[in-house]
Amino acid sequence: MTTYLYPHNLNNTTHFRDRGDDAMDVESSSGESIISSARSQTLSGTGSPTPGRQMPFLPSFSARSGSAPASIISNDGQPVEQITTLLTCGHCSHDVVLSGPVLTSKLLLVPSTPVPHLLYTNSSPSTASEGSEIQSYIQQTNKAIAQLNWEIGRTNAILEMLVLEREKLVDLVEEHKALLSPWRRMPTDILGHIFRKCEKGAISPSTSSDACVPEVPDPFEPTSGPLLLSQVCKQWRTQALHMPELWSNIRIRIGRGELQESRRLPLIHAWLERSANHPLTVCMVERSPRSPVYTSDSRNLAVGMLLGTARRWKRLYLALHSQTPHWGLFANLKAGHIPLLEHCTIVTPREDTNISADAAHPPDVLINLLAGAASLRELRLDFNVTILGLQFPRKSITSLDLYTITKDRSIPVSMVFETLYHCPSLRSLKVRCHVAGPFAPPSSLYHINLRSLAISIDTDSGPGAESLLAHLTPPNLTHLTLYTPETEWDQDSMMGFIARCGEVKEFRVKCKNLENRWLLEMLKCERMRGVEDLALDLGLGVTNDLLADLSIPTPSSPDSPQPAHQLQVLAPKLKSFEIGGRLFISPDDFLALISSRRYPSPPNACGVEVLEEVVVDCEALVYGFMSPFLVEQLDELRWWGLRLSVWEGGKLYTPLLSEVSLSVGVIYLLFCLWEFAVI
Repeated sequence: MTTYLYPHNLNNTTHFRDRGDDAMDVESSSGESIISSARSQTLSGTGSPTPGRQMPFLPSFSARSGSAPASIISNDGQPVEQITTLLTCGHCSHDVVLSGPVLTSKLLLVPSTPVPHLLYTNSSPSTASEGSEIQSYIQQTNKAIAQLNWEIGRTNAILEMLVLEREKLVDLVEEHKALLSPWRRMPTDILGHIFRKCEKGAISPSTSSDACVPEVPDPFEPTSGPLLLSQVCKQWRTQALHMPELWSNIRIRIGRGELQESRRLPLIHAWLERSANHPLTVCMVERSPRSPVYTSDSRNLAVGMLLGTARRWKRLYLALHSQTPHWGLFANLKAGHIPLLEHCTIVTPREDTNISADAAHPPDVLINLLAGAASLRELRLDFNVTILGLQFPRKSITSLDLYTITKDRSIPVSMVFETLYHCPSLRSLKVRCHVAGPFAPPSSLYHINLRSLAISIDTDSGPGAESLLAHLTPPNLTHLTLYTPETEWDQDSMMGFIARCGEVKEFRVKCKNLENRWLLEMLKCERMRGVEDLALDLGLGVTNDLLADLSIPTPSSPDSPQPAHQLQVLAPKLKSFEIGGRLFISPDDFLALISSRRYPSPPNACGVEVLEEVVVDCEALVYGFMSPFLVEQLDELRWWGLRLSVWEGGKLYTPLLSEVSLSVGVIYLLFCLWEFAVI
């Protein structure tokens, strides 16, 4: 009898062993007997299988061996040209039935040993005939091995050829699938809208000067921005080249690094051509000055090319050092050359600590730089110069950002009052100031257009700041930010100022010396009932009692609920809440505040709005605050739509949902809806 192996779960390290009774054992590399576990099938000459897994769909066959090549015949005596095999995947245990022609009958025959009684013993052949039989068996088996090696090589070659053919077919299928992609049918207006939402370049703040102006990315980065969009396909390139707004951002460096800028001169020229007549956003960043300072033709060419298009400037960003020698490059920029300019930023890098002895007399070029900007509406100034020393359209300016990075460049409180006086159209003012001495304005200031005021006072003397608030009346103010870490405020003057404001929508306060009772009195003020955005950084002042006061109270009894109009709710319109400082609060009280604001009971009591965003940005939390239970509850709140983030010493615990992800998600949703409508 000859054994035909049933190849079930066989691998490259399977061992075959002749048992000497016209049968064979098959073991895996782990030593497991495959036959004993019913993973082979032995067929006798009559075609009856031994006990094991029965395969009714396999043909019953026997084999004949002899000097002639062996062949496989069926029960009716006819040669078998097809063989069916069941294979099992070693990864997923899925059975696969394989059918195909018999390549060669010798591959299925296992020659029997002529000396089974000597195998697996220490005995040697006792007669010369046994030695001859062993030599003959070895030669015969080597021939079979050689034939198997040849067949394996031929099969591998066929397999490699089939794999290559399959890869070619797969590539053809993917290419034809791409022909049916809806992106090929994308209307140009939708494609242009998507391009406008893409990044305008890469932001790589390699130096502090670059970090001063993060609003304008590097447009010449080939991995992002318009260069990336124009390299995808011909359609995208054509669309990008016909959108001048994609090429309207230009950022260059002056000072050190002119060699790199000289290589960008062709790019600057291409950007100016492709932007056509579209308004430009221009950013010039000065490298850290080191002596000696060389005159660079490439620098002059780059700045000269941009100065030639000054009439198209809409937004201008200059990051220059206080003692920069490069103001001469702008000497030819006369008044009236920038009629479209709406926003201007002039800042000094953070590491620049040089303070001019007379900051009221800046270079003449800087004094007259904005004199002809009739359309100027926004100005950000963090330079070694006073705001009153510049020539700009003060009557029409609507936004001023005078917040300096360092305390040394802050302006006096008296200058803040003068700025408000000389800018009657001002709607937003952000300033960092100090109290140089007692300040007594000659008269009160009634500023009807002021909507947003953010004032930061770094000194520990408050009379000057109190005088500013006492003499200022902004009846339409809706956004108020007070950062006074060291200042002790007169609570009456602050309450009086809030009473003269409009209905405040955003209130942000950072004051270590502000007591909770005074804060509660402010929130109870009629002008503060419409607060939607509340941010508190009170040092150690944010306590459990304060959180309890900000929570929405519940009725005393379900049977006899307190009337809704009698519920005392602080900031009923609150939608965004932020707390900072050193927080030693209970996680239960924190969760109770969020839950009561997120799910008010009874619903819509006193017109209470649902809380949408919570930010905790603090220096330290009480030990064990971020317990697994609290994290689980916060995750559940985030799942149901609450935007939540918890920061401790710069470490993020629970991130907010990214606005970029939201934008991408909205664009993808719009695209899916458009595709569905087309289909």
